[in-house]
Amino acid sequence: MPSGSTKWAVKSFASFIKKKREQEYRVVNGEETDTSISAEDVPLRTEEESIVQGPNEDDEDFHSRLHDIQEQHRQRQMLEEQNAFLRSQEIRHLRILTIGYCLCYFALGLAFGATAPAIHLLQEQTDSTDDEINGIVAARGVGWIIGSVAAGKLFEKVRGHRLLWIALVLTTVSCVIIPLIPNIWVLCVIFAVSGAFMSWLEVGVNTLALWIWKEEVGPYMQFLHFAFGAGLGASPFIYGFVIDIIPSLDAYYWILAVLCIIPIVFPLRMTSPPIETDVSDNPMHGEMGTGIGIEENETLDPLEEELNTRRNKRRFLIIIPLVAGFMLLYGGAENIFGTWLYTYAFKVYDLGESRSAYIESAFWAALTAGRFFSVPLATRLSSRILLLADMLGVIIALVIGILGESFMFEPLLWFVTIVVGFSMASVFATAFTIPAELRVKGNLGRAASAFIVASGMGDMALPYIAGIIISSLGPSALLWTMLICFILCFVLYMLAFTYGLSTMERRLPESSLREIRQFNDYWH
Repeated sequence: MPSGSTKWAVKSFASFIKKKREQEYRVVNGEETDTSISAEDVPLRTEEESIVQGPNEDDEDFHSRLHDIQEQHRQRQMLEEQNAFLRSQEIRHLRILTIGYCLCYFALGLAFGATAPAIHLLQEQTDSTDDEINGIVAARGVGWIIGSVAAGKLFEKVRGHRLLWIALVLTTVSCVIIPLIPNIWVLCVIFAVSGAFMSWLEVGVNTLALWIWKEEVGPYMQFLHFAFGAGLGASPFIYGFVIDIIPSLDAYYWILAVLCIIPIVFPLRMTSPPIETDVSDNPMHGEMGTGIGIEENETLDPLEEELNTRRNKRRFLIIIPLVAGFMLLYGGAENIFGTWLYTYAFKVYDLGESRSAYIESAFWAALTAGRFFSVPLATRLSSRILLLADMLGVIIALVIGILGESFMFEPLLWFVTIVVGFSMASVFATAFTIPAELRVKGNLGRAASAFIVASGMGDMALPYIAGIIISSLGPSALLWTMLICFILCFVLYMLAFTYGLSTMERRLPESSLREIRQFNDYWH
């Protein structure tokens, strides 16, 4: 008697043939016009018909064909399982890379945040005035911008991990020698050089994350910036701990140097991602000319490919400057609020020194906590929705703060501060993912460099402009200045997404291509 598997195969094949005959009957009677079958169905159909026509349980050819079909199915299952395993291993490797980038970003936060708590000791060390010691911050800002521009080009030509290694080493060296410099002008030079190499870490980590995760970068970008915020917040705690035990600036900076050198093992041990520079090699979107609804291996019409190439270049030249302008305004707004919030709470609400300091601490704490909670949000929300929610949260909180200022209600100031900090937390990291969301094809290294340069320029220029406005109109102008900045951010956001979504790549209709060809033939 035939085995159970043989009976099951015969039944399945008979059912398949019955369905095909019913379909053919409907076609003959005009009830259906689609008689196409897939290429995979053809050999199965032939095998099944031969079996249904009268299989013999002693027919060796029948059993061998059935065995071949079962073997092919088993091999296909094994191949699918193998591919799934390889994909899981690839994701595991990418996550290990991301952890290494988080360590680099944490070290950057430590080094960057070291200046604020130690600035008065640096002033004593160099015997400088207030204006002179502020020069180290300006020098670092200039070095940061120059380094960001250079990094955008270097990451096109040199393996990223090699540059990260150089940046980590030189950042560590700067932490070692800063407490040993007695001259203010030499210290300014050291800060400018260290700022340049710290910018390599920022440009490099963001660029490499975009390269390896492509359009899935959202939650990982949020986690990277949370690591930076954690390092930034850890520096004052380390300062307080060290100064209480060993009241020495040397010990503080040297402990930071030890912590900054730890991630140096990472770029030495891990293979750097391949360099992505050319528009046609953009890792987010495959080959040039491939767009939404187009198969990866599908060959485009040469005319359509040329039109897509022009469109991609135009989209890059429009969307990237819009996002850079957004970053300039946001970078300035974050620094404005962090710089002037203490003065606002002290003079407008008359909270005193300690409570005003707590208000400012609440802003930075909300900013760091918001970056942590943005990681799961980024896995569920698109960049467009997340940014819109962030900006609306900030704008609504600022409007509430402006309207409630006349009541001098302290809990209201706490509410506004925390909501603004929490809403601003994910803006910078999410803005980096806008090109991925809009499928912008181009040089991601230069795009990341442009974003960081713009943010650095806003971080330097806008607080200075806001200081002039606040000095003229009083501390109450802080919330109005922030509101104007975020309204302008919202305008740039709308322009970028409106243009980007309306110019997404799609296959042109054949009629349109035919008209373009006729037009070109007429003029040529």
